[in-house]
Amino acid sequence: MSRFGNALLQLGLYRYMVFTVSRFGRPVIELGPHRFNKWAYSRGARASWTCVKQYKQCRARLVTLHNVIVKILNEHNH
Repeated sequence: MSRFGNALLQLGLYRYMVFTVSRFGRPVIELGPHRFNKWAYSRGARASWTCVKQYKQCRARLVTLHNVIVKILNEHNH
């Protein structure tokens, strides 16, 4: 379980979502082998997250509402 006790069921596999911070102190979500950075313009309870490999044109995204994933585009190109 993650430190918030949130387990995700995705494609029949359990993946654990862990909230952590980057080496620069920015919020990060670890979801299986992938990491997502919080989008800079996210405010309030709803937050958008982008894959850390966005510079490689990875289009994977997450949307959370009160720290629960409500939308996911988990198509990585790496």
